[in-house]
Amino acid sequence: MSTKKEMLANVEYVGQPQLIANNTVQYTRPNGDVCFRLHRTDVVVKRLDGSLRLSTGGWETSTTRDRINSYADGVAVFQRKHVMYICKRGDFDNAIPFEDGMIIGPDREVRSGREVAPLPCGAAAMGLERVA
Repeated sequence: MSTKKEMLANVEYVGQPQLIANNTVQYTRPNGDVCFRLHRTDVVVKRLDGSLRLSTGGWETSTTRDRINSYADGVAVFQRKHVMYICKRGDFDNAIPFEDGMIIGPDREVRSGREVAPLPCGAAAMGLERVA
C-alpha cells in the first residue's frame, strides 16, 4: 500500500490532494489539469480543454481499469483475451485496442498521444460481447 506522500513524491501540485480510493489520489497540477493517480501513475488526466489522457503505466490490471472507468467520463475500458480495449461508454461495437497515453478529445473522439487512432475494428468482429 502506498501512502499519499509516496504517491506524490516529485509531483508538482496546487491545493490539497485528496485520497479518493485505495492507493488513489486526486490532485491538481499548477496548469489546472486534474489528475487521478493510482500508486505512481496518473491513470486519468482531465485537461482544461476537456480532453483526457489515459495511462496504465504498464499495469493493465483490473484495479487500473476500474480507476480509468471511474474517473474518465464518457469512455469505458475493458479486457478480452488479454487485450485491453477502449470505447465510448456503451458503444462496445466500436471498441479499439487501448494504447498507453491515449488522448480522448472533449467530444470523446479516441486518438493516441501522437496521431488519430486506427478506425474502429468492431467488437462484434472480434468475438466481444456487450458488458452490462
